[in-house]
Amino acid sequence: MKTLLCLMALLTPGLGAAAPVALWTSDPVLPGQTVLVFGDGFAGCHRVHWERLPDMAAGRAAGDVAPLQVRPRSVKFVLPASVAPGVFRAAISTPGGSVNVWINRPQITWAQGDAGAEATPGGFVRVFGKCLTARGEQPMIRVEGAGRILSLKPARAEPFTVQATLPVSLTPGPYRVAVHSGAGGSGAWSEPIRFRVVARTAPPGHRIAAPPAIGDADEDTAAIQKALDGAGQGGGVVILRAGRYLLNDGLTIPPHVTLRGAGMARTALCWADTETPPDALIRGHDHFAVENLCLYAVNYRHGIVADQTTPTAGYVRMARVRMRLDPYRGHLTPEEVNKRFQEAQKLSTGGGDSLRLGGADVEVTGCDIYGAGRCLYLSRGAGVWIHDNAFYNGRWGWYCISGSDGVTFERNTITGGDLMSTGGGLNCLDGSNVSQNVYF
Repeated sequence: MKTLLCLMALLTPGLGAAAPVALWTSDPVLPGQTVLVFGDGFAGCHRVHWERLPDMAAGRAAGDVAPLQVRPRSVKFVLPASVAPGVFRAAISTPGGSVNVWINRPQITWAQGDAGAEATPGGFVRVFGKCLTARGEQPMIRVEGAGRILSLKPARAEPFTVQATLPVSLTPGPYRVAVHSGAGGSGAWSEPIRFRVVARTAPPGHRIAAPPAIGDADEDTAAIQKALDGAGQGGGVVILRAGRYLLNDGLTIPPHVTLRGAGMARTALCWADTETPPDALIRGHDHFAVENLCLYAVNYRHGIVADQTTPTAGYVRMARVRMRLDPYRGHLTPEEVNKRFQEAQKLSTGGGDSLRLGGADVEVTGCDIYGAGRCLYLSRGAGVWIHDNAFYNGRWGWYCISGSDGVTFERNTITGGDLMSTGGGLNCLDGSNVSQNVYF
């Protein structure tokens, strides 16, 4: 290939240096700081012309600076310390031509809403990117579509994320969303991205009475499962009163059903210790929720499991769920401990998963998750919001975000619950090709 390119250069009359291309800029940058522009074709750069866009803070300013360092694929230069902070344009000149770059202009990477990757009328849109706010300035979110242009004041504004509430009257459909940091005047809006508003879905069809009261039976699996199956006929909520429920098998939650207790400290589902636990303590495919209860188990395989790769996977909500899952609890012999640990290794390098979720529109909030293996395995997530939780990793346990695109992971604590606990993070270990757009 190199030989072919050399021959083409020799045989093409008048072939000169290629025009430069800019791919990335190291903003946000303040005056007096260095700007790094990455791309290609920068060899021979001799001049950078900068211009500050006028705004309420200061007027237009412009000038030339010599590059601080030039490489074929990068240029460094310093913004003058005497100019006011703001949004800048810079023209990088080379023998092959010049290229213009923005500095400190808002740039949107992706957006999420109250319906996962989408939003509903009266819900919220949350934008992620860089340079979304400026010091002392009021950012704005512009939503354009359905014959309307709305300028929304964010209810939450940080340099890398801004969020605004949408009007209840907003018509479902496709929209374009842009952000202005408050600096740079009318010419400093970000490039818009596409975003969809969808109609708010109706709540579950009906409520289901609670299973038999504690003490009515020695074991409650059948009674709770019967109530869940009944709620599955059209959707509904199964409410468990305060108390402890004894189970010896896993529960299956049908689509559009919520299993709700009286509180993490008031409703407890307790699984008996066994050498042959179910594959999952609670299993649902999609469109289900678990709220306000606690799960206790000694030996187990997985905690709460949902589909991850099916076309309908997702639409799952975990809210205020506590888990205490520990197969090593009690007076086990070293041989029994080793046996259970070896069984756990067959599930993953970190044992069973406390939460095993995936797909679109998944939310985990206010939970307290303590297990013997991985605290969280999220695969192929899109429009996922995991926030305000306490996660504990067990023996060789870790947390795993695989093959996901659009995940907000904030205000969580992740603690090693065992001296052999490990870490975790973003990866493609589920066989996917990419994981991207994750906000920590």
